[in-house]
Amino acid sequence: HSFGEWTVTKEATCTEEGAKERVCECGEKETEVIPALGHDFVNGECSRCEETLTSKFEDVQVPSWYHEGVDFVVSRGYMLGTTETRFDPNLKTSRAMVVTTLYRMAGSPEVTATHAFTDVKVGSYYEKAVAWGARNGIVTGKSADSFAPNDLVTRQELVTFLYRFANYKGVDTTSRYDSLAAFVDADTLSAYAVQPMKWAVGTGLIK
Repeated sequence: HSFGEWTVTKEATCTEEGAKERVCECGEKETEVIPALGHDFVNGECSRCEETLTSKFEDVQVPSWYHEGVDFVVSRGYMLGTTETRFDPNLKTSRAMVVTTLYRMAGSPEVTATHAFTDVKVGSYYEKAVAWGARNGIVTGKSADSFAPNDLVTRQELVTFLYRFANYKGVDTTSRYDSLAAFVDADTLSAYAVQPMKWAVGTGLIK
């Protein structure tokens, strides 16, 4: 056969195969499949079809106030879904989840340090993150030998972890503070969290 040039008969999309064909001088046709292009995610959104990384999560609605945040952390691998199709945005967050997220934000560095926490399971998804966080002063235990990985993280614990992580990353945490006088429950803050909370409010990380 003496085939001519290929002609696209169906354009491939991000998720669907395309097709092309070429014709011989004798009229015989040859066809080939064009593989699906796959999504080209940039900042959580495909530049070709405008689908977002979180479109696969049936429980994340595009108009939601947290949608862009979910796109951000999922696109960078900082957080994952609880299943292939669920993100569970309203799931309460544990101390183990937070330190694991920060560990991934740090690039999941190699961990050689050990820890003294007897309640951190060997081989758990958070084991390396806890060892890394404790070694770098980002997280502390509830006691000398207990990290309490499954305890729900409080707002004051969260901002303290973020504050310490910012310092670990070399961020200047001394220039932006805000008074907590407007909050009637500010006096219930633990002493360790006062400065981190002032910083978090001043930088707009928490309201």
